[in-house]
Amino acid sequence: YLMIYFLLKFMVIFNRPTKILISMLGVIFYMLLTGCSPPVFRATIIFLCFCISLLFNREYSQYHALTFAAIVLLFINERNLFNPSFQLSFFACFGIIYFYPFVYEFIKEKICNLSQINIYILKLFIVTVSAQIFTLPLILIYFNKFSLVSFVSNIFVIPLSSVLLWLSIGYYFLIENIFLSFYLSRLIEFVAVIYVEIIQFFAKVPHSSVKIGLPKGLEILFYYLFVILLPIMLKKKKYMTILTFFIIFVSVIVFVRTRDVYRFKITFFNVGLGNATLLQTSDGKNILIDAGGNYNYDVGRYKLYPHMLKNKIHKLDY
Repeated sequence: YLMIYFLLKFMVIFNRPTKILISMLGVIFYMLLTGCSPPVFRATIIFLCFCISLLFNREYSQYHALTFAAIVLLFINERNLFNPSFQLSFFACFGIIYFYPFVYEFIKEKICNLSQINIYILKLFIVTVSAQIFTLPLILIYFNKFSLVSFVSNIFVIPLSSVLLWLSIGYYFLIENIFLSFYLSRLIEFVAVIYVEIIQFFAKVPHSSVKIGLPKGLEILFYYLFVILLPIMLKKKKYMTILTFFIIFVSVIVFVRTRDVYRFKITFFNVGLGNATLLQTSDGKNILIDAGGNYNYDVGRYKLYPHMLKNKIHKLDY
């Protein structure tokens, strides 16, 4: 949108509403070009709501636009509700629009003397933290680990992602020009290599991520209650209320964890040809039957290990 609108600024033959409409069509074209994945579709719907509010001079609500995008996506395919991409995308967006204004308002006066580059880096950091705070339970559910370096790595990765996007769109439109497309493709390749190297560098940092088991439903509920109420309580300077709620939150986690009791349980793993079965007995024994795999599919890596990590099974007895 920024690219299209920037180019249209130099075309005096178009009035403001026409420029907005052309920008809307450009973004819809980009959405179709990328295959209408949930994050891109979500961003497009939010953007269209923003443009419509500009056209009719109406007040724009980020929360309403985000909710409307979710409703549209669920009308198209209700199974999106259980799609990790859908969940992470909307939770991250909500975290950004909920936390970012509060945090930035809180530190705005203290950073006014910083350079524009430092302010930009700090804003990126706040955006990343805001998204990570609200997606943390989902990340633990789907990946069983939490990255400790993503707050720093995103400062480099997010701007490079934007540069790659702009260069790639430029290449798409200049592909018929052999000379320009050749040198642009080399530039894209160069930026992409740097992009991957940065990601690999941060991924190889010792202890860059912490492996954590599957959070319980009650823990998730109290976590979201705490993070949603935190900005409200801080605005009202109710520090004792925050401390009390935090103590209750920690107590709930301890209570839920200590209440876990052994019970007999059988888990069948879908491994194609085979009968991989895990027995958990009432006296705390773990028995695994048929743990084999083949050269094409590692049952241990992709099926058994993630399940045992989620369920805090650290040892097999038989």
